[in-house]
Amino acid sequence: MCEGESELDNGRRPKSPVTVKDVAARAGVHPSTVSRSLTAGTGRVSSDLVERVVAAAKELGYRPNRVARALRMERSSSIGMLIPDISNPAYPPIVRGVEDVLRASGISVLLASTDNDPRREAELVAGMIDHRVDGLLLATATRDYPPLKDVLAAKIPVILLNRSTDDLSVPLVRGDDEKGIQCAVQHLKALGHERIAHLAGTDTSTIDCQDF
Repeated sequence: MCEGESELDNGRRPKSPVTVKDVAARAGVHPSTVSRSLTAGTGRVSSDLVERVVAAAKELGYRPNRVARALRMERSSSIGMLIPDISNPAYPPIVRGVEDVLRASGISVLLASTDNDPRREAELVAGMIDHRVDGLLLATATRDYPPLKDVLAAKIPVILLNRSTDDLSVPLVRGDDEKGIQCAVQHLKALGHERIAHLAGTDTSTIDCQDF
């Protein structure tokens, strides 16, 4: 074949993608058994049968259509995660921890940085909802956080990270800021410093509005 020439140029049809039916035929099972075997957490297929189906899928090079599966099962096996800035050294360890835990359950993480831009953040949240993520981890909340209303209206499970809103009913995971300030002040005092100041940010963040 000449450089730049495709199979279509030679009049040959491209090889069709491997389907569930192909895997089922190779493994000698029903297509629905293939779907259950390749879906984590179903627990309705014997381990021997799962191994047989997985082997057939690998042999044929089968790749599941995740979009079709998400529509059929109403879940995408993915979690959306928004952070303010990936270059902030506080967030990579958090992201790594989330990925390590979810990977063990066959769940992928869709990660995006908002750059603290409200418009970009709203677009990203809307995109996550459209993608049918199974849940959201938001490290970008402010005291008044409009995107959260859309998430709750879509009935998507959500957990806030590091930052909270004025709505304390939403689950939140964050560090002990008060203990952190105490440790920092004690350290500075041990170094002989006596005039210690604390510079907070804007009043839109619950972290910046805390009294220490």
